[in-house]
Amino acid sequence: MLGDVITYTFTATNTGTTTMTNVVVTDPMVGLILTGNPIASLAAGASSSAITGTYTISQTDLDAGTVTNSALATAQDPDGNDVTDISGTDIDNDDPTDTSVTQTSAIALVKTGIISGTGTLGDVITYIFTIENTGTTTLTNIVVTDPMIIDPFIGSPIVSLAPGATTIAMATYTITQSDVDAGGVTNSAIATGQDPNGDDVTDNSGTAVDNDDPTDTLFPEALPDFSPSIDIEALNFSEGAEAIDFVVNISEINGAPSSGQVVVNISKPSGFTISYDANATISVLSGEEVLVNNGDWLITENAMFITLTLEVGETIGADSFSSIGFTIERNEDVASQTSQPITATIVDGSGSDSQNYNNTYNTVVVAQ
Repeated sequence: MLGDVITYTFTATNTGTTTMTNVVVTDPMVGLILTGNPIASLAAGASSSAITGTYTISQTDLDAGTVTNSALATAQDPDGNDVTDISGTDIDNDDPTDTSVTQTSAIALVKTGIISGTGTLGDVITYIFTIENTGTTTLTNIVVTDPMIIDPFIGSPIVSLAPGATTIAMATYTITQSDVDAGGVTNSAIATGQDPNGDDVTDNSGTAVDNDDPTDTLFPEALPDFSPSIDIEALNFSEGAEAIDFVVNISEINGAPSSGQVVVNISKPSGFTISYDANATISVLSGEEVLVNNGDWLITENAMFITLTLEVGETIGADSFSSIGFTIERNEDVASQTSQPITATIVDGSGSDSQNYNNTYNTVVVAQ
């Protein structure tokens, strides 16, 4: 492994017939530390292993898979002349010494998804791919592929990644209707790199470094959004005109049913009288009968408002609506050209309403 130490033993043997003195071993390998130099004297036929060396394994060595080197022994004969030999693997050769180091090439890919929006059609998931070199060798040309991704990856390919190092790539995916129907997106990606020998090293993405579980990007549970509207046959009331029907509609527009009681306040214009039948099922608009759901609501009132509270156990379905029928007529004592609003306001948050910007609808009636 990186940082492990190789200990070399240099065995010097006097293969001549005269005594050798001042035996010194030199080695050009950077980082090798020699001890035991020099051997003062070595008799003919004698051997000595007094000189040793230590070398710390580098990343280059791990990527190569071996440490290869040669040393040189230099001594003086009795006449003071140098006698040399290049190290070998045996006394009869000068072959370099190869010391194998164990290579482990491995990669891990973790995939996570972040939803921009609420998981509706056309929203975007940003995927973050975390790539880690979990082996002992440098990996090159690392490419992340994902069968679901059409848009280009940011950060892939990765030119080189050292052991223990981590980097990221990113890509986006646009949510389809089938994803919405499924409630989320589940899939896996693959990271592929090359080890120093040119062999592929791969990993299927997981939710953590130690697994290959597919990534589930689940959409948040949708919350209802209610919006009111008012249907009324006429807005102008002449003196003595007959009462007419109008309908307040409470519509769910976000694809989720009500949860709890929806509460709606309807303003009471002082120049007009609004009445209702708590059990009405039909109102008439422009001569046509329309269904209303008065029986689904508890209807109460004070001097300023009529309050509608959805009965316990009743629900406004996803993408559906509930209608409440009323009757309105002009009061006798109201001055001509008096205009007053009828305002329907959903109480913020009631029925788990998720949006407030569209909770009010206003229409104006006029005493001509």
